[in-house]
Amino acid sequence: MIEYEKDPNRYIYHYTSASTAIDFILPNQTLRLSPYTSTNDPKETKDWHFDQGAKGDDFDFGKYPLFELASKLSKAIKQKAKVLCFCQDRGPLRGVNIHDIPYRGYFKPRMWAQYGDSHRGVCLILEKKNLQKEFESTFKSSLSIVGPVNYKDTGILLDRTTGNAFTINMDEYVRVGFDEYMWAHIRTYYQELFFQKMTDWSQELELRFLLFSDSSEFEYLSIKSSLVGIVFGTDAKEEDVKAIQKITRGTGIQHIGIIWKNNSPWYDYGNPLFNPALRNWGKA
Repeated sequence: MIEYEKDPNRYIYHYTSASTAIDFILPNQTLRLSPYTSTNDPKETKDWHFDQGAKGDDFDFGKYPLFELASKLSKAIKQKAKVLCFCQDRGPLRGVNIHDIPYRGYFKPRMWAQYGDSHRGVCLILEKKNLQKEFESTFKSSLSIVGPVNYKDTGILLDRTTGNAFTINMDEYVRVGFDEYMWAHIRTYYQELFFQKMTDWSQELELRFLLFSDSSEFEYLSIKSSLVGIVFGTDAKEEDVKAIQKITRGTGIQHIGIIWKNNSPWYDYGNPLFNPALRNWGKA
């Protein structure tokens, strides 16, 4: 059972509303990659502010207006990026359900409030290895990256110790042109641009599936081989629970309910909705 898992790297978790799960995710068995600019972090939704750099003292920066070029590069890079966001378990896990409560990715109250429809939604449990394999296979012809988010407070000053992610190398820009420079900048600085957030976000323990694509259409990732469990928020509606159980009947997907006991979430073992033994109690 999922609650007795000892490997903190086995599962990843995706919070969503019950309606999204019922209407789209579960019937289609897919997750949609969202535009990078649709996240809730201003670093990702607002334009990046690049400066310019060149090796020689005689470079004519006046020929390339900074604000126009910076805005163009920021928009172009972000328009290429699509992302799927997950959270992870925080090890070590003992495989003891009562001990591991603070470490499990589906027991995060703020995540439920922010992404799980104020505790009325669901949290999908997925096998990380299977989903990553599907992602790499589906988008093998595109630049795709899977990795954890690094949490770091850098302020507004450029951090020269981590490279020049927010500096346009004008020598290279002039040499190769806008499009080629943009892709080179992405490949060189994707970690700082797409996998770094302020430490205030650190409790999310986010793992990202990042795709760069020229297509303006939505991209989808199959979860058929990776979805193993669904956790229901403590305020999930009974009709939503039953609708999801109906859609997933016969798939072997585990359904887990959450209740609250004073300061902590706990498994709703006493609810017949989530306990088949109780549902069948007394039936001949």
